[in-house]
Amino acid sequence: MMEDRNEGGAGDRAVSEPGSGDLSGPSVSEAGAPPSEPPVRVSRVRWRPAVFIVAAAVMGQAIGLMWAGDDLSKRSLVTAIPWMLAAVFLLVWWVLLSGVRWSTRLRGLLIPAAALGVFAVLFRWDGQAGNFVPQFRFRFAPSAEERAVEYFRRQRTSSARLAEEAPFVVTPEDWPRFGGADRTHVVSGPPIRRDWDVHPPTVLWRHPIGPGWSSFAVVGHRLFTQEQRGPDEAVVCYHADTGEQLWIHTDPVRFSEPASGAGPRATPTVHGTCVYALGATGILNCLDAVSGERVWSADIIKDAETELVEWGMAGSPLIQDDVVIVNPGGSVGAVAAYDLRTGEKRWAGAGHRAGYASPLPATLDGVEQILIFCSTGLCGHDARTGQLLWSFPWTNMTNLNIAQPIVLPDQTVFISSGYGGGSARLKIARRDGTWRVDPVWTARDRFRLKFNGGIYRDGYVYGLDEGILACFDVERGRKTWKRGRYRFGQIVMVGDDLLVSAEDGRVVLVEVSPKKATEIASFQAIEGKTWNHPVVNRGRLYIRNAEEAACYDLSVQ
Repeated sequence: MMEDRNEGGAGDRAVSEPGSGDLSGPSVSEAGAPPSEPPVRVSRVRWRPAVFIVAAAVMGQAIGLMWAGDDLSKRSLVTAIPWMLAAVFLLVWWVLLSGVRWSTRLRGLLIPAAALGVFAVLFRWDGQAGNFVPQFRFRFAPSAEERAVEYFRRQRTSSARLAEEAPFVVTPEDWPRFGGADRTHVVSGPPIRRDWDVHPPTVLWRHPIGPGWSSFAVVGHRLFTQEQRGPDEAVVCYHADTGEQLWIHTDPVRFSEPASGAGPRATPTVHGTCVYALGATGILNCLDAVSGERVWSADIIKDAETELVEWGMAGSPLIQDDVVIVNPGGSVGAVAAYDLRTGEKRWAGAGHRAGYASPLPATLDGVEQILIFCSTGLCGHDARTGQLLWSFPWTNMTNLNIAQPIVLPDQTVFISSGYGGGSARLKIARRDGTWRVDPVWTARDRFRLKFNGGIYRDGYVYGLDEGILACFDVERGRKTWKRGRYRFGQIVMVGDDLLVSAEDGRVVLVEVSPKKATEIASFQAIEGKTWNHPVVNRGRLYIRNAEEAACYDLSVQ
């Protein structure tokens, strides 16, 4: 009986529990149930590295902005660099560490690539602003240069010789060179009206112009400038009253670089009956001011056996006695003088890399000199031989010294540069036959003139300190006020006012004193990036950029 119960129990359990270990019994699947599907692999995205990268970029930008302060150029750089690095690290994370399927990774790469491709098809590079921010324009619209070339192709150059004008003579009322007759950018003519809201500036003419960063020289009814006309670099004479082109001289050269674009940089100098113009590639022309015919021409880069500096020749020619002085740079002769009448090279002196400021005459310790603000600092050259007398090192993070030095009434010299340069006041004199340069003060973090000039008046220098209008006490080496964001434009002084041409083409009239600045009026004069120096002469404002030129009547009626 016992054996029967055991066998029966075992058998019962075997029947009721077929899956309890009986490998020979039928399975559920064998009984007709559908087979189970393999488990689905779920991707797990590793978000933490991406979050860390973004957080690091945010922190890096915040730290950088605190370090940059109100320096617009540094602020742009410290904003761009962390996010450029973050983009690279995010790309590495997405491809190698994200953990998503490879098909998803590929699709994730195609989306931004396609977006960049569409952007490249629709827009073209158009240089950068003064604070390094890139600029783009719609690709299929005609460029400003193309519009200018087409405009002048349709215009007929005037054969009129301005019969109403007396023989061509430079007078004290004219603006014959960069910065005016005394190179100070201070207007000595009649006052201009200030009630622009009631009596707005009247446009006398406005038209396209070829690219370039040259300013104007004004003599009588003639207006001289330089620009690029397609493959040709041009010196152009316009009628100051109408904007009509009177004559054009061209050379088959073209200078262009990605950041600042195409065209000549320097402003023509008018002396006697001739115009002296230095092109961006180093061609120095002497032209008849009335007809535009070439008197002589020289290649200052070839003569100096040197290479063209990165941003092109930008210093306007200086007339000193019977020579025209330029700054080609190079070991053979960084400063060179050419005979005014024949173009023969008269002398060359010293050896340093060229800068972008214009040669400046000065008399220091009784000695006539030529000041050159070159790439490595300020240098003084003998005005008759070009011999280097002294030098003062002054560099910044780009080795770009552009703003004009200012010789103060006590014969000390004020210098300033952007790109982290700052400013200084220098005492320059001879001791026991040897020239010495002693800084009265230096301010590496204060009053940084980039490629805009400063204007001295009664112990103070006014200028755009990294794009913000400021007043600087040159006796104490400190600013007294700083306000008004006009970015990287230019200024001229008319009476007690500064006329500011902002980088966006606005013109603003600001009443200034050592204690404060008060904005009086403003209007949009031209469109586009405006780095060129404006000119106020005989109650008129002449303004241009790389796209258009205009003349406004500001005279007191």
